[in-house]
Amino acid sequence: MAYNTGSVVTLGILKDAMTRLRTDYTGAVSNAGHVKFLKVDTVPMAETAVENVLYLVPGSDAAHCIAYALVDGAIVCMGETSADMADYVTTEELNTAVDTALDDSLDSRIATADEVNEMFDEVFATQGPSE
Repeated sequence: MAYNTGSVVTLGILKDAMTRLRTDYTGAVSNAGHVKFLKVDTVPMAETAVENVLYLVPGSDAAHCIAYALVDGAIVCMGETSADMADYVTTEELNTAVDTALDDSLDSRIATADEVNEMFDEVFATQGPSE
């Protein structure tokens, strides 16, 4: 389909397209059979375990887990995990950093209501540009 790349798009049309994309995308992801992590106290029995779930059972210390999964009807040890998350950024810290960066970046580039009104006055004024 041919289309004009210079066409103006309204926010309503853009919102509709983004909403449709989000719905289609999240639906596809939800149906993809991705793995879910579940923290449990003991290794589950094969009869009660669920496909596409990694069961994380506490290991020798708080930072250590052993992962189990249901594979071909049997519970299989998938490996051990150990991670020190002390130096990792938290979601809250990341959100704050991104918000700050966006605020700093966009503040100087976004026109204020007064600037937009001044531009409209200049463009549409009947007696010429306002001073």
